[in-house]
Amino acid sequence: MEAEESVRWHLANLRQQEVELGEEEVALQAEKSAHVRALKRVASEDLSRFKARPKLHDRYILLTLLGKGGFSEVWRAYDLIDLREVAVKIHQLDPQWSESKKDNYTKHVSREYEIHREVRHPRIVSLFDVFEIDTNSFATVLECCKGTDLDSLLKQRKMLPERDARAILLQILCGMRYLSSPSVD
Repeated sequence: MEAEESVRWHLANLRQQEVELGEEEVALQAEKSAHVRALKRVASEDLSRFKARPKLHDRYILLTLLGKGGFSEVWRAYDLIDLREVAVKIHQLDPQWSESKKDNYTKHVSREYEIHREVRHPRIVSLFDVFEIDTNSFATVLECCKGTDLDSLLKQRKMLPERDARAILLQILCGMRYLSSPSVD
């Protein structure tokens, strides 16, 4: 009887340790993913032509690279005039592009930002400024959001409880409904 109780107790302890080790493994995997993303971001920042963090448009100091895409980089920056953090998206045209392709890209993006400039909604980042950096690059200055982005959250958590997923989806749909409704001029 005593031996059986001892074995049950040890078995329960081992199961608890297994659960704890599983939870620790999940946490370590999330931490590893965050470190890998940070290393990639720092490597991209080191390769950026803006790594010296120049003052742009006589008012924006680049702080850290937030992300990089095919033709753009997004930097956390500080606005020296409005005294706030902003996100500066630097669009870089490929010098190998033909002039017509550059014009078409610039016209498309300009139209997009003319529309965005008028948008005011709590679920859509605000556009503050647009300016040219040089002949092959220009920047848009946007509201800088605090907190974790959705991509990082999903990579970290893998699966969201239905309540959390619903709350996120409702926020997205609220912004989309606003964008798709006819403007009242």
